[in-house]
Parts: sequence; structure tokens; C-alpha cells
Amino acid sequence: MTPPTPSGKRYPHSETRMSMEKLTTGVAYGASAGSILNGLLNSYSPEQWNAIGVLAGGADLFDQSVFQD
Repeated sequence: MTPPTPSGKRYPHSETRMSMEKLTTGVAYGASAGSILNGLLNSYSPEQWNAIGVLAGGADLFDQSVFQD
């Protein structure tokens, strides 16, 4: 059994281990999100993305105050 350090902790590097676990978890989630985004972007053709952009741009006109007094 490891004797306690002067600070009373048995594992002095536990904070480093925990931050590395958080880092690797964040990297894994980021890679997963990137993979999902890549699949979404590749699922539509450029023409379909153009149509989506036109529809989204048209919907934005109704949110603006151009049509209000």
C-alpha cells in the first residue's frame, strides 16, 4: 500500500490522471461529432445544399423588420 504524501493524498498524480481522462473524453466526443457532421454534409448533393440555403434565406426575411411599419 502506498503511504500517504504530506498533503494526505495517497495518489499525488490523481489530478493529472483526471485531467488526462477529461482530455481524452473530450477528444473522443469531438471525433464522434466530427464524424456525424461529415456524414450529414456528405448526405446531400451541392444542388440540395443550394436549395436548403435558399429556403433558409427566405425564412430569414420573415424574421426581419422589413415588413413591419
